[in-house]
Amino acid sequence: MSSGIYPLTIFWGTLGKQWQKFFPGIEVISCCASIIFYLPLVRELSMWVGARDGKHLVLILTDISLVSKRSLEDALSEGKSILLVPGGEREMRESKPCHKETVLVSKRYGFIRLALKHGAHLVPIFTFGETHILTNIRAPRIQEWFQKRLFYGFPHFPYGRWFSPIPRPYALTMAVGTPISVSKIENPTEEDVLQYHKLYFDSLVELFEKTKVLVPGYEDCKLVLKHH
Repeated sequence: MSSGIYPLTIFWGTLGKQWQKFFPGIEVISCCASIIFYLPLVRELSMWVGARDGKHLVLILTDISLVSKRSLEDALSEGKSILLVPGGEREMRESKPCHKETVLVSKRYGFIRLALKHGAHLVPIFTFGETHILTNIRAPRIQEWFQKRLFYGFPHFPYGRWFSPIPRPYALTMAVGTPISVSKIENPTEEDVLQYHKLYFDSLVELFEKTKVLVPGYEDCKLVLKHH
């Protein structure tokens, strides 16, 4: 899923009647970065819509126990579906309101390993237009420095209408791809992870290319995958 500055669709996209119409009976848990739950108001809003601590740092530092996978493990063990944005903080820094290209960070492997462990299907989802809602000030080197040390890309000032925090009114189109069947492997090998990682992002690119011609303004847009 495209993140934008804030992945707003992750909160609201599965709560509407359209989602229930096309995907009846599928309960989705939206998972957010750990730091969200330390921010007043943002924390309350996230909890109000049913979000959980997604510990996206695990997806970045897969084998380093700075945080646990408990929230994700619990949701999957309960038979629920997880909605997350694996690109994390880096993808937020790449976000800009542009119809020429959209950047996704594809170097995350933790969510693939977790899906294999639980035998959970991988479903590619892409939201067109989310990068146009808010824009962040661009100071990539400084933001990366802070993110590596504090896990938060400072300075951070998202702005929308009239250069204020008010989001721009922009139509969002959520495209949902065909589920990728995943075999349950208790201890997946590196080869297993790489195989399904490629399959997932190939499917995501295919979904993007197939759908973009139906979304005004995106007909000539290019999806760029960054692996560094």
